[in-house]
Amino acid sequence: MSETSSEALENDASGPGVVPLTDPPYAPFPNGVPTEALLVTEATRAAWPARYYASYDQTARQPTPVTGWWDVWDMSDVSNVPPAADMVALTEAQWSARLPFGAGVQGGQVMAYVPPPAPLSVQVQAQNEMSWIHQQASLAAAMGQSFTQAMRDYVTTVSAIAAGTDTTTVALPARPDDIIA
Repeated sequence: MSETSSEALENDASGPGVVPLTDPPYAPFPNGVPTEALLVTEATRAAWPARYYASYDQTARQPTPVTGWWDVWDMSDVSNVPPAADMVALTEAQWSARLPFGAGVQGGQVMAYVPPPAPLSVQVQAQNEMSWIHQQASLAAAMGQSFTQAMRDYVTTVSAIAAGTDTTTVALPARPDDIIA
């Protein structure tokens, strides 16, 4: 086995299509960075002074979910990036700790966010209310008592909503104060 020198390695690495990395020193832009690339970088940094951002719906009630994560300085095309003023600037630590979901914005700060549950339809609310009504009926029967007229009217209204025969009511009526007679 022969000794290998750096000169021998350079000679072995020469040939068609091989660019030596030592002489002259390797540079991705042999004549320097093109002016256009510098201008884009300067313009990007001027428009987005922070590197990392979180976007969100500014018209939504807060807290509101994060709708996008932006590493602006690493983008080759920033034409679709919202203005910096419409986003929340992030530190490198916040960027590194971000998750694809579970983040929201409130008062200009990124925070943990769990979306509120979707509102239940009045029919589903009525179906759920029927469980409470059945409990009350069982208690009344166990005690040898019956519902008041106000409770009977309430049961009739809630039953119609739960069954879908009443489609015009938009909210459940209030529970009566007197339930058992």
